[in-house]
Amino acid sequence: MKRSIVTLSLVLVAFILVSSMAFCAEKERYITSDPVISVVDGFFNAVAAKDFKTAYYLKSECWRKWNDMEYFTRCWDNNNAIKLVDRFTYKSSECKAVVKVRVYTEDYDCCGKLNKRYHSGQIYLVYEKCRRAWKIDKCALTEETNGVNFGVW
Repeated sequence: MKRSIVTLSLVLVAFILVSSMAFCAEKERYITSDPVISVVDGFFNAVAAKDFKTAYYLKSECWRKWNDMEYFTRCWDNNNAIKLVDRFTYKSSECKAVVKVRVYTEDYDCCGKLNKRYHSGQIYLVYEKCRRAWKIDKCALTEETNGVNFGVW
């Protein structure tokens, strides 16, 4: 009896360890060592999940002084889906960075029609020393036409 309890306990512990390692491995796919990219990823993941509070606080303090949470939420609330397709750090210094991105969006216009589009451009970040964190200061994205962006790129 003791032997079967010990065996069952070992099997249970092994199952818990293997499942937790699988869960961690799944999460690590989305984690990058580049803190600038992590902020951009976090922002678009939060907007996609309609977690506007998290996304709002990934914006810079200066940006938040000019744009309140209600405005930010209204801008993103009609978004049906958003996916960060590609991103890479274009320029980076001690206190500023530029990330080039390509984003797929689905949102509803004022008539209720679903629009599916790609946007590309640049995300400008600043390092807020008081918070010791990178924050998004400006987004300059332009809609692509037939896979080509004639704007920011």
